Amino acid sequence: MVPLTADLKEWLSAPILYFNGHTFPKFKEAEIAKLRDFVAQGPTEAELQAAKDNLIGGFALRIDANGKLLDNVTNIAWNGLALDYLDTWTQQVEKITIADIRAAFSRKLQPVRMVTVVVGGAP
Repeated sequence: MVPLTADLKEWLSAPILYFNGHTFPKFKEAEIAKLRDFVAQGPTEAELQAAKDNLIGGFALRIDANGKLLDNVTNIAWNGLALDYLDTWTQQVEKITIADIRAAFSRKLQPVRMVTVVVGGAP
């Protein structure tokens, strides 16, 4: 189980994505339906392009300090990535298609199997 605040390298092998909050998560049926639809259909072209622009535009901030660069080098070593990973990262992001997103969603996200676990007193 990996919290949302964890580094990406920890997410890659996580069987469970853990959402943590200070208030009881009250998802309405419409919100759950929206998640199911998004997982089934994937993003629109505009949403995908906005996500790519955000990732590519912010790439320099992912390596702008020694600690961040070391995290990326660790990620490359830990996951057996190509040594040119940082050199080709933006080109790889640009190549992502809606079909790629749908395939990843179908492998990793299954809204019908998602559960909410609450630990502690009643809200």
